[in-house]
Amino acid sequence: MRQIGTPEEFNELLAESAAASRIVVVDFTATWCGPCQRVAPQYAELAKDFPQATFVKVDVDENKAVQSRCGVSAMPTFQVFREEKCVGKLVGADINGLRKLVQEHLDGKAVPATGDGSFNISKLLSYGALFALLLAAYDFRKELMDKYQ
Repeated sequence: MRQIGTPEEFNELLAESAAASRIVVVDFTATWCGPCQRVAPQYAELAKDFPQATFVKVDVDENKAVQSRCGVSAMPTFQVFREEKCVGKLVGADINGLRKLVQEHLDGKAVPATGDGSFNISKLLSYGALFALLLAAYDFRKELMDKYQ
C-alpha cells in the first residue's frame, strides 16, 4: 500500500490520477489509532477488490500539511478524489460504508461534491419537489375525507 509522504507527492498523485480518469481513495490514519489499525487489513483487501481505483494512506502525524489541507480532524477518515477534488468522505472504521462509497464513485452514480463546502442545489430542489408532492397528496386526501364523511 502506497504511503504518501509529502504534500508534493500527494499533489502529483492527484494530478496523475486525474489525467488517467482514476479515482483516488485516501486513508488518513495514525499509528496510535486503534480503529485505524483494525481496519487496515480490510482497506488493503478493498484495494484488491477495486483495482480500477488508486488506494493510498496518509499518516497524519507524518504529513500534517496534507491532513490540514484535506480538513481531516478524526481518524480514520477516508476521502475519495476525482479530478483533484474531494468528492466523497467517510469518517470512522466502517469498511462496508467505504465499500459503498467507492462503488458509487466508480459507477458514476454519486453526485460529485462541489469541493468548496457549498451544498448541491439540484439535490435540495429534488427533495423540495418530493416534499411538495407529499404535501399535495396529503391535502388532497384530507379534502376527500372531509367531503365524503
